[in-house]
Amino acid sequence: MPLTKCSLANNCRERRFGLILSSDAPIDCPSEPGDLSSWIADQALSWFDQHGRRDLPWQHHRTPYRVWVAEVMLQQTQVRSVIPYFHAFMRRFPTLQALASADVDDVLAMWTGLGYYRRARNLHAAAKILQERLGGRIPRSLEHLVALPGIGRSTAGAILAQAYGLPGVVLDANVRRVLTRVHARTFGGSVPEAKLWQLAISCTPAIRPDDYAQAMMDLGSSVCRVRIPNCSACPFETRCETAQQGDSALSSSVANRSAKVKARVEAIAYVVLTLDGQVLLERRPEKGPWGGLWAPPECLGTAPDWIRFASAHGLVDSVVVAQTRLPPLTHELSHLRYAITPVRVRLGSRSEQIPLPAGFRWHGGYRPKRFGMSSLALKLIDLAEPDSDP
Repeated sequence: MPLTKCSLANNCRERRFGLILSSDAPIDCPSEPGDLSSWIADQALSWFDQHGRRDLPWQHHRTPYRVWVAEVMLQQTQVRSVIPYFHAFMRRFPTLQALASADVDDVLAMWTGLGYYRRARNLHAAAKILQERLGGRIPRSLEHLVALPGIGRSTAGAILAQAYGLPGVVLDANVRRVLTRVHARTFGGSVPEAKLWQLAISCTPAIRPDDYAQAMMDLGSSVCRVRIPNCSACPFETRCETAQQGDSALSSSVANRSAKVKARVEAIAYVVLTLDGQVLLERRPEKGPWGGLWAPPECLGTAPDWIRFASAHGLVDSVVVAQTRLPPLTHELSHLRYAITPVRVRLGSRSEQIPLPAGFRWHGGYRPKRFGMSSLALKLIDLAEPDSDP
């Protein structure tokens, strides 16, 4: 359905309701019927009517809470990875009140394997704030949304659009890539952040802002892809400056967006300590990778040394039944590659009488997860499985 063009200044200000924090903020109001920003919105909505995703789980029984949880999960994570976690999270925490009253370990447990665990901690912290200060209501303004932990400008825009039908402006990685390519000649080699936001604001329509936001995110993820964009399927092809400049411009765009910073390699050693089918876990420091999550403890140094580890943690009186050097592992984060050397140490039953240091606990692998662990921790725990000797 074609958009009703915004021709009056007050209507233009209404279009940008989702991002304007001050009534004195300048408005760059397009007025020409052939304006590129309005054309982008029209084309995006027409494309969405034919190809857009309408069957995502958070689009059913849509509530501000479900939209908020989904948008946080979708930060730096693909839709197909989020869907099973979203279903499980909603079963465990069906309401904001349920999330706010939960223990943070319960929340992290439901996040195990999804990555970027600070998102879960921020989600839980924000839920407590909303429950205590706003009676469990999620704000309808950008200013109040971005004041919450874990909600940035783009996530707030997505919540405004998807939950409330307000023209909140989304500028995630997918939308950023689409707009940058469409305006490649205008921007040149680099795009100022403020200019990109101004452009995103000008394109966001007052009518169907939720469908427009979803359309732009879908176009970026499925058509205007990072490495193999499908220009012939893109509704913007005829006015896309990158597409009009030909293959060389597109190749340059792909190369610029695909360039990755070389990951730094860090050597680390772990002790997988088992006792009667349980694995010893340590809560990691709040700051740093996997902050606040549980994992088999690290060794001091880069090589596993049981004697040194036991001395450092008051476990020298433990009875060691078997000690096995395990094959090395690698684990990658966005900026780090860990070269991991693990050792499995099996203790005798008398060792359970030795008190554990603060921040340690035993975890029975056969029991359901009750606290948060990274995917690396799960890999290390899996290494305890062969340890079934009597």
